Amino acid sequence: MMHHADTSLTAPVPAIHQMVTIPASPYPELVKWGRGSGSRDRDVKTDPLYHIHRKAIYQKAMQVGAQAGLAWEDRVIWARLQGEGHYLDHVWNFSRWIFTVPYSSKQVWVMPPILEQAHEAIHLHNPDFLTISHRLYRIHAPARLLTSTPRWQSYLMPSLPSYPKERNIPALLLPHTAAQRATWVSGLQKGWRDGVRLAKNNFTDAVYTMRRTFLGILLYDRLHAKNRIGSPYFAISNLGTVHHGADLRENDRILRITKPASWHISGLRQVHHYTLIWNPGLPIQKIQKAGKL
Repeated sequence: MMHHADTSLTAPVPAIHQMVTIPASPYPELVKWGRGSGSRDRDVKTDPLYHIHRKAIYQKAMQVGAQAGLAWEDRVIWARLQGEGHYLDHVWNFSRWIFTVPYSSKQVWVMPPILEQAHEAIHLHNPDFLTISHRLYRIHAPARLLTSTPRWQSYLMPSLPSYPKERNIPALLLPHTAAQRATWVSGLQKGWRDGVRLAKNNFTDAVYTMRRTFLGILLYDRLHAKNRIGSPYFAISNLGTVHHGADLRENDRILRITKPASWHISGLRQVHHYTLIWNPGLPIQKIQKAGKL
């Protein structure tokens, strides 16, 4: 049985802002990696390996900068999200809209189907055939079994990447002279910007995915209440005591979704379809009744 919306959802949620501590940037330490600034006299541009070595240092610096920028920006985003944790827990509360599988001792939950809708949807089947729908509903993802209730944290920040470490970089790719350090800093800056940009893009995509999932569940709940779509069907099989390899399982049970949720179209009124016949040589247009759909 689905849980439908209650009036408590419409009540305003007071925003409780917590103190946010932004993590320190590792960038100043990355600039110091290597063995000092050295002297530019040690770099000989006539050496055939000079430009190859310089390019290798630049590429490694870009890689280090991108990893560090991504890891740092992720931590900044996470710190700011934690500051809004109370508000996010209330707004993105998935536990209101998922339900437990019957006879599963409240150990298994079901994520309802995720629906999408569009208004005035146009579908061009071929150059001679086009359909226009006033409202289009689509099952984006079917119902699925869960062993834990989803939370906004799992969508917005599933894991934090680690910072790169200097000991993992080959000494040959670290700067040893002033010219190499200039190359290193240049690549580091480029990679850092790319990493920060990637973290922000990943967060934007994560917010979109969470929003689409949450609104899709709400849409299913609304249409299910109107009997426009059914509920998924489950099957539970009791296997008793079984052994599987080194395991002995008592009261082993199998839970399956045997039939996904499907649309209910019975009882919909029939709609007359009219065809517009147009001829540029005629002074007027004629509308011809084509029958029922």
